[in-house]
Amino acid sequence: MTEAEYFALTAACDALLCAPPVTPERVAVPWLHVLSEHPNNLSQYKWVFDRPGLPAKARRNLRHSLGIARTLASGIARTLARSLWSPGNNLAPGPVQFPAQVDMLIISHLVSAQAGPESTDFYYGRLPEELASRGLSSLVALQDHVPNADRSFRERLTRGGVMSRVVLPRWSTWNQERRMVRGARRVASVLLKESLAAQTPLQRAVALEAAHHAATGSTIASLRLHEAVKRLCARFRPRALMVTWEGHAWERLAFHAARSVDPAVRCIGYQHTILFPRSHALKRSLGEGYDPDVILTVGDVTRDVLRTAEGLRGMPVITYGSHRRVAAAVQRASDASTRCLVIPEGIESECLALFDFALSAAVHMPDMQFVLRMHPVLPFDGLARRHPRFRALPANVRVSNHADITTDFAQCDWALYRGSSAAVHAVLAGVRPMYVERPGELPIDPLFALDGWRRHVATVEALAAVVAVDRAATSEDRRREWEPARAFCGRYVVPPNPEVVCGLLTD
Repeated sequence: MTEAEYFALTAACDALLCAPPVTPERVAVPWLHVLSEHPNNLSQYKWVFDRPGLPAKARRNLRHSLGIARTLASGIARTLARSLWSPGNNLAPGPVQFPAQVDMLIISHLVSAQAGPESTDFYYGRLPEELASRGLSSLVALQDHVPNADRSFRERLTRGGVMSRVVLPRWSTWNQERRMVRGARRVASVLLKESLAAQTPLQRAVALEAAHHAATGSTIASLRLHEAVKRLCARFRPRALMVTWEGHAWERLAFHAARSVDPAVRCIGYQHTILFPRSHALKRSLGEGYDPDVILTVGDVTRDVLRTAEGLRGMPVITYGSHRRVAAAVQRASDASTRCLVIPEGIESECLALFDFALSAAVHMPDMQFVLRMHPVLPFDGLARRHPRFRALPANVRVSNHADITTDFAQCDWALYRGSSAAVHAVLAGVRPMYVERPGELPIDPLFALDGWRRHVATVEALAAVVAVDRAATSEDRRREWEPARAFCGRYVVPPNPEVVCGLLTD
């Protein structure tokens, strides 16, 4: 997809999202929220730019319309059937003692089966503890992303008191699911009609594809989250709602749900990760019912980017920080120049791209050890089961077994990355990040605004050349080159300041 096509796509999707009346069912369609130029996101939009001949186009439109009907029928059957055997959807299960009211409702994510009852939150760290130390109560509601997590696992993570926590159920009751399915059917029908009235081929294609996606489980999941937040707000009456802020449909619906219970609730979006050059959905307004009241950022760099975003003009954007911030450059291992860390996102296609590059490099560079580090949402064992080439790794390739990524940073002088926010923390730790380019795609380098220090490599030969130059340089030369990069990343992500959140609850 070209840059011009990307911007045309975002405009067409935004026009459909903001077409009156803006309803939760329409906002619930994730496909209409174009997050960024990341290839994992753009893969679902390729169809709208196809240019078939008229007969082929007519046949495809017919198949697409029939496909919407089939998807609706099968989706209704699956959704309603699962709601029957679901173990229940009690959002605040007994016998845990929950407070009658909480100051802050936090929507977070359960991403690892290794999470324990006392584990700090993957996204918010010790924020609940910090609030409690200041006399403020919180409830963390975790969206369950762990495959096959059973009821006992969810119950172990549930706790009450001033730092309450629950795991949101995967399904609602039969009647709730039926209402959500009806809502999805309505918006699919409306979008299908809008495709027929569209003025341009692109607008027609976008509306038709949106109608198809409105009928899928992802839309139902957004509506399910809307229902869950509404029930939690009715039960606990929080003064504020805080969600991770990336531009997803469910984030907008969480705000809408909270305000439907209490219009005075303060809605906070936490930009917890990196921004790409063309990040879109988190930078535009859908109206006061669906927008945050304030956005908190991980640092000053992203704060400045969002403050100048045209779609967020007038919205307060405040630096909060991140608990993942590396405090300082870690002590380098004496043999760090023999290792290269590989840090993909928690997306399988991105893991494959980086790991395949590392396997090729391992053959070409036998004196370098490549350390594969998995994201918590994607364990290596599952990846190896699906892709046999990773079952028997070369002698100079291994999978990291360190819980703390700073240990890997200390042992590696280089890191291969693409869209991972870990690249920022790698720089802070003194590691040189190397962005792996792929032909024919818009770049997704989270360090796009960084001058110097990082490198771009498209081939194994380019990687070997970077390593050779670095090994020949003195430690003082490398340090002088690294310092400006460290300063930049020190502004990109800063240590968390709980007083910022407390101030939003007490002012």
